[in-house]
Amino acid sequence: LVFPPDRLLRFVPAADYFGTPGSLSVRLADSSVALVASSTAADRRNLNDTPQGDADLATGAWNSVNRTIGTSITGVNDAPQRTAASVAALAVAEDEAAPAGQTVSSLFSGVFSDTRDASQATAFAGVAVTAQVLDKGVWEYNSGGGWQALPGDIATDNSFVLAASTQLRFRSTTASFNGSPADALTVRLIDSSQAAAARPDLTGALSGGTTQYSDSANAVSIGASVAARNDAPTLT
Repeated sequence: LVFPPDRLLRFVPAADYFGTPGSLSVRLADSSVALVASSTAADRRNLNDTPQGDADLATGAWNSVNRTIGTSITGVNDAPQRTAASVAALAVAEDEAAPAGQTVSSLFSGVFSDTRDASQATAFAGVAVTAQVLDKGVWEYNSGGGWQALPGDIATDNSFVLAASTQLRFRSTTASFNGSPADALTVRLIDSSQAAAARPDLTGALSGGTTQYSDSANAVSIGASVAARNDAPTLT
């Protein structure tokens, strides 16, 4: 393929690729002869090491040694993805006053994936809660200062970040209830490529892409399960 000096040339990497791809081998031509540029990818010339330097165009314009053009692709962060849309429900006992809770890591790291970053993959850092449903109880967290209820103003544009080491629990506040309540949380996964804000806005392009937050298509939900336990008989 023959390119004139003003022809633009670029390398377009495959999705999520970074590193050093292959190279191009080229011959250089001087301006002693007006060369005809290739018009399509199929319009090719036969360059051979002949006295003319180009058996097809019969000119002496071409050098006889290949030159190499290379490039490199710098990696950028890719937002994490989920491997499942939900995780196992948080199990508590009926009328349990102080459930033990579990770490955010133990609940959600199993559905965290950063494989698109390949050798630059980062670790699970936590979750950002974007929605909560309250039905039969309350969702509580403990980041080291005691148990507190999740804020009531959680929304996609005002999410609430829980670090991987933070404990999370569901506590039933409905006496004698057992079963599967409607209580649930929706969260976004967070990688450790950079620090997360405490109350990030995750609408639109503020999540996914090169951010540390999974997008809405990679949100994860968790529910609750309340196990029945015996109630002492009462006198009627």
